[in-house]
Parts: sequence; structure tokens; C-alpha cells
Amino acid sequence: MSSLLNEIKKPFSKTFRRLFIKRKLSTTGLFESAWQEMSDDVQQWGKVRKEIDNVRYGQLTFGDMLMRVDNSSGRYNPEDDEASLWFGFGSQQRSLVKIEAGFVHQTRSAGGVWTNTEYPTATAVFHGLVSGDIPLSDQNVITLPVRPLLQIFRDYPARNLTGFTSTGVSASQFMAMIRDQTDGSGSFIFRPFFGDTTTNWNIAPTTNVYTNLNTSTAADVYDANVWDVIEKLLEAENMVAYIKRDGTFNFTTRDPTTAAAFEFFGAGVFDTQYGHTIKRISRYGKKQSDYFSRVEVKFRAEDTFSSFRVRESSFTVTGANDPWNRGHRTFAFENLWIANTVAADVILETIFTNVTNLKNQIEMTASFVPHLEVLDRVQVSFDSGGLAGTRWDVQDWAEAGTDDAADLLWEVLGGDAIRLAAQDFKILSIELDLDKLETKITGITA
Repeated sequence: MSSLLNEIKKPFSKTFRRLFIKRKLSTTGLFESAWQEMSDDVQQWGKVRKEIDNVRYGQLTFGDMLMRVDNSSGRYNPEDDEASLWFGFGSQQRSLVKIEAGFVHQTRSAGGVWTNTEYPTATAVFHGLVSGDIPLSDQNVITLPVRPLLQIFRDYPARNLTGFTSTGVSASQFMAMIRDQTDGSGSFIFRPFFGDTTTNWNIAPTTNVYTNLNTSTAADVYDANVWDVIEKLLEAENMVAYIKRDGTFNFTTRDPTTAAAFEFFGAGVFDTQYGHTIKRISRYGKKQSDYFSRVEVKFRAEDTFSSFRVRESSFTVTGANDPWNRGHRTFAFENLWIANTVAADVILETIFTNVTNLKNQIEMTASFVPHLEVLDRVQVSFDSGGLAGTRWDVQDWAEAGTDDAADLLWEVLGGDAIRLAAQDFKILSIELDLDKLETKITGITA
């Protein structure tokens, strides 16, 4: 990563942004093999955003993009217009979109030949699809509605799925069923959006079997879309689903990466390897709204005592009791697919461990760091009390009450708002502003 680091920490860097589109063939409905580059048409790039647990624990948010493109040539006219890029192809809707962004490092050989090297090596930062209205205007500017690939699950009714078993399926079995879903004639429904291959589906194994998830007419299936079902399984399994930068689908645990994917340094600290990349920290501290001392799940349809399972902290009026100090708050959800009380208790324990452990959260804006993902582990060093330049007449020369050699040490400041020394954070939300070329991150202590 050293070359990428050099570009990120430079005061001035040469960057690139590219837009690509894949159209659907009018005959087969499948995507063309080659990407069509549309970068020169872009007037405003917009923002790429992914969020996990950022608004509320268990809530996943994947932001839409609104890109402004020049339509002077008519390339974005409807597909029945001869000037349109889509003329002779299928509908504009659900065309694949890929955005690449990063840095360009230029080197000159002894013979005077310039060579461009792009960083990071994997240049994609977003995969999505065109979905929504594309109105024309007399300004010859089109707002192109782009949504993440997860939109394909929202656009398909769960009651049309096949592959259920009479005894129910686990969450990972359901996801494999989605991956392998066909239209009945052997054509895959979801795979074409993910490279038309099984290798772009990373599905972590699960063991809980949901006995009520046994038919397409089951409760909470027949009137839901596929994403509704996936969200309910994610909630029950305490897992997450997201699309990585390279367009792969991930159904996985909430665990952060083992090693730090990047180290951020800001006010009061500096590092020669990573440079000074933190522009500002807008929020740091514990997020009270993420704390719950009690978790409750309803796993049977009847409104009886036996339909609920509860895991909660003990409540006592003492200075060291969290429910007394923070409020005895309940995180409640309903999932009628949970097989029995044993399975319900396993799920409760996992969620309880997460929501009762209130962690510090950080919201910061940094330089453009295009290779990061949600769930990446990053380190942050920042000292809001640090002073740059000379310290004569602005700091006490010695620590109070000492008269030995240690007097030559600067006195440690007290009362600083933020002091972080290589603190580990797990990224919950990341936003790449492709116009300003900066990164916004929300993370919790890992």
C-alpha cells in the first residue's frame, strides 16, 4: 500500500474518476460483455455512501446517487430514440453502473517517456444500476438516478421464489437459494448483476433453521419483497449484507477486519508514513441511543407470555448499574421464523452482547481514501490540545511540583476534548464525495 499512501498524503495529487455503463441486450435481456465509458459526460458525480447500524442498531442504509450528465448529444434519451446510447438495446432501467476513482502517479523514464500508474490497483468504488425516472429538459442536462445493486432484491416479490423445503431453511441456505434462483427456464434472476458467477457471492454459513420459512406463502414472505426477508434474517442472525467496491455481494458477520486497513492522523500528531489526513472530527463520544439494557423477541404469532423471550441486565438503584444510570431501554423485534425458545435465546444473547456494550463513536472527515469498506478496522490518532510550532511562552516549562531532570518535559495538558492514540475503530458508515474528493467516516471502537 506504500505507493497508495504516498498519493493520499500528498498536498496535491492527480486523481481520476470514471463512469461506466453496461446495457441489456434486446434479445436475451442479459448484459453486454464490455463496459461503455461515459466519464466525459459527467458534470456532477455525487456521493457514494454505505451505512450499517449508523441510524439504529440493525438498520442498513445504502444511499442512492444522483449524477448530473450532459445530454447535448442525446445519448441519454429514451432507448427508442436513434441518438440514444440505448438504441437497439433494452430499457435504460436496470442498466449496470460502475464508478472508478483513485490516484494517478506519473513517472518519467530516462528517455523522457511518461508512465501513469493508478492507485489503488482495484479502482472500482461503486457498483449499482440505473433505477428511476430520467426526465429530459431544455437544459440538455440529465439527472441519472443510480441505486446500489441491493435494489434488485427490493424489486422482486418473495412469494415468487422457489427452493423452499418443508422443514424450513437456514439464513445461509436462503441466501444460496437467492443466488441460484432461476426464472423456471434456466436463466438466473440475480446472478447477472453480480458478474453472472457464484464467486461474487460471499455467504457466511449459519446454523439456525427457520421452520416457518418453508414455503413461498409463509407468513412474512407472501406479502414481502426479497430484501424484506433478507433484512429479517440479518436481524435474527445479527449479521449484515452489503455490496463491496468490486461488486461482490457479502452476507457476513459484524466482525471488523483483523488488521487496520488504514491509519488516520490529525491535529496534534503526525506520521511520516500516513501523513496528516483528518480534516475535522464533528463528533466523538458514546452514542446513548445505541444502548439497550433489555432485548425482547416475539417468535410466535400468539400474544401470550410463551411467545416472547427476554434477555436483560439486572436493575438495581446503585451508582454502578447501567440500566439505572442510562435507562432500562428495550430493543424489541419480531421474527416468527425462529424455531423454538433455544434458538431464540441464542439470537438474544448475541444481540444483547452488542447493544449493552456502549462504545465510543467517531464522525470525521478526511482526505480522499478510496479503498476503504464498511467493517474495515482503522486506527485514529488525534489530540485536540496539541500545539504546532514553537511552545515558548504558551506552555509551562515543567510539570508542577517537580525540580529534577524531569522538569525539562512539557507539562501534560488536561481537559482536552479529544485525545486518541492509535485507537481502533470499526467503520459503520463511509461516504466518498466524488466532487470534493474527500471521505466521511462514522466508526465505533473495535
